[in-house]
Amino acid sequence: MYVMLENKNNINITFMQQQDKIILRKLGKKLKKLREEKKISLNSFAFENNITSATLSRIENGIVDPKFITLLKIATALNIPLYQILQELNFNYDLNKE
Repeated sequence: MYVMLENKNNINITFMQQQDKIILRKLGKKLKKLREEKKISLNSFAFENNITSATLSRIENGIVDPKFITLLKIATALNIPLYQILQELNFNYDLNKE
């Protein structure tokens, strides 16, 4: 059974989809903060790490679900283990909610 929720655009989404969006936004904000702390522009960071600036922007804005290898590239470029970035997000994924 799926629980349908309405988002601000009046589009019905499931609870799981809502959780996905929250997690992706948190991840994006975290990655952007880490990049900005190193004082590297989005375009420079993307170019130096073989990621398109459009893709990096969409990741940082929580719009897309990044591929694992892309996250690994970003974490490596930031000199931070990927597990540490994910651990610091401190999110709980409720798989039992209907």
